[in-house]
Amino acid sequence: MHPEALRGWGKRAETDEGIVAGTTSTDAARIAELDTVRYLAWRLQDGNGS
Repeated sequence: MHPEALRGWGKRAETDEGIVAGTTSTDAARIAELDTVRYLAWRLQDGNGS
């Protein structure tokens, strides 16, 4: 396993546990979901959805 992968996982775990400031995994997933919904709503407003 590459050391950078472990470092990234460690940083993510520290953020998720509140040890360091940042966007948690849960918040990031929710933001992505909201972005998708917003994009789809924008596409539907376009009139043809394509």
